[in-house]
Amino acid sequence: MYQACELQPPQAMQMEQFVLGAILRDNQVMSDVVDKLTEADFYKPGHQLVYQAALRLYAEGKGTDIELVANELIRMNGLSRVGGRVGLVDLAESAVSVANLHSWISVIKEKSQRRQMISACNQIIGQCHNGDSTPEILSAAEQSIFAVTNVSSGLNAQSIGNLLPDALHEVMDFQSGKAQANRLYTGFENLDYLIQGMAPGNLIVLAGRPSFGKTQLGLQIGSNIISHTNKSILFVSLEMTARELAFRLLCSEANVEKHSVRAGKLSSEETDRIARAQMRLQDKPLQIAAPPTLTIPELRGLARRQKSENDTALMIVDYLTLIDAGRKHENNTIAVGYISRMLKAIAKELDIPVIVISQLSRAPYQRADKRPQLSDL
Repeated sequence: MYQACELQPPQAMQMEQFVLGAILRDNQVMSDVVDKLTEADFYKPGHQLVYQAALRLYAEGKGTDIELVANELIRMNGLSRVGGRVGLVDLAESAVSVANLHSWISVIKEKSQRRQMISACNQIIGQCHNGDSTPEILSAAEQSIFAVTNVSSGLNAQSIGNLLPDALHEVMDFQSGKAQANRLYTGFENLDYLIQGMAPGNLIVLAGRPSFGKTQLGLQIGSNIISHTNKSILFVSLEMTARELAFRLLCSEANVEKHSVRAGKLSSEETDRIARAQMRLQDKPLQIAAPPTLTIPELRGLARRQKSENDTALMIVDYLTLIDAGRKHENNTIAVGYISRMLKAIAKELDIPVIVISQLSRAPYQRADKRPQLSDL
């Protein structure tokens, strides 16, 4: 049995009064508030109305003094619900200074986030009592909580003049070699020269025909990055089991042919190399997930948890077309496009590069120009 919670929701009523009072007293304050607070961040309905009226006036390029806000509230049929003009005067008189404006805004935002978390938890409880499947509930729970904890501080734009110094620093960092610290390198010199490393937010497609060694190359890239940086790598395979991947990596690290191992014909020197490779790999920060099926929400949840628990620096997914798109698409090209967009969104959200392995169709062999195209994925 669950008992309804009788606690009062988190709120900062006095801070709300201070912010609204500052808006009513000073027309310039709204520009500091508009991109940081929304109407829903205010707890009291009357405060929401006042802020909504101020937002409308600001959008029209007008001031936000008491008289203008009162007239806007009349048009909204809301003046009586905020205590009339007397209520607005009381708000204005509550803010004697705007020196602590940003502190007030931070407190209001924090209380608003706590209310959102309570609401999200209540929705999760409701879903648990309904007929939704457990994986769907877990995915929705992760998404709702993550959305609350990653609220943007506000949409903004910067002038090119403000951005150019950072761009210049980046140029100089590349010249001095410092930029390498923010990028991951595959360990293959020619490839790294061509792609100039993998930056956070990048989506890199590693594609080839079947049995061309795509999975092995992905594993080797991950292993190389760990050897050079000791950063955590997440390898997600929908094609092989975790045991198969570990076997491949062990043979590669020991420089021993897989068929020799399977044939049971290892020399004593090769057996020693296997043992030494096992010792080197034992404590490497490589995480392997090999689920039988995987949807985009499940992949996003896995990536978030690994990022939180192990500070994942790179995710490798093997391979693209085995990911469940979650819905029917008109054709394979549309499905691939949807999955690619979602993978790119994960890369940007977690601020890590993502490598996705993909198979190529036979189409390049049927063209005069054999070079693969995106439509061949």
